[in-house]
Amino acid sequence: MKKALLVFFFLLFVFLPIGCRKATSPPTRASPDVETIKPWNWINFDGRAKGPEGYVPDEEAAITIAFAVLTSIQGKPPLDAQKPLTAKLQNGVWLVGGTPSPGAADAPTVLLISKDSGCISVPPKKTGKPAEGYVPDEETAIAIAVAAWNPIYGKKHIEGEKPFRARLHDGHWYVEGSLPPGNAGGTALAKISKDSGCIVGIIHGK
Repeated sequence: MKKALLVFFFLLFVFLPIGCRKATSPPTRASPDVETIKPWNWINFDGRAKGPEGYVPDEEAAITIAFAVLTSIQGKPPLDAQKPLTAKLQNGVWLVGGTPSPGAADAPTVLLISKDSGCISVPPKKTGKPAEGYVPDEETAIAIAVAAWNPIYGKKHIEGEKPFRARLHDGHWYVEGSLPPGNAGGTALAKISKDSGCIVGIIHGK
């Protein structure tokens, strides 16, 4: 009888705390869907990686950005007729224009692009900003990001981060590169306003 009681109390001592722990443990929370998380919400993009020459430091970057934006507004065939594009820096702003085809009555299309921030506008008396903003789609966002990355990290390096992808969140495009399978490290990241084309910030992961 004494042995049976000892076995009973031993089992009670062992299994009762386990049952209590199970009863009081909080329910397991399901992992959140990656796509519902704000993109890179732990990163402060503001002003990162911007050198003294700004995000659009040279004529090539300005023309690349302008070509992408104008293509999204006009379509490629009309824009092709105005090539080559030219860019002239004036008071910290790139004036980018097209070359009218022979006999064309229309003046060259012109965009104004801030050398410092990449913000886009049109001169007075020109067609205003598109309803969808200056960066309406993923393709335009990627072109702007690459144009800004190249002077900072080098074309060869950025070329090695293809393919690029862009996600729209709260009125901003978040653009990032890719790493080859099995490679560790980070990629170039950019945050760009869909409405104005302004480059909020650029960084590179490690």
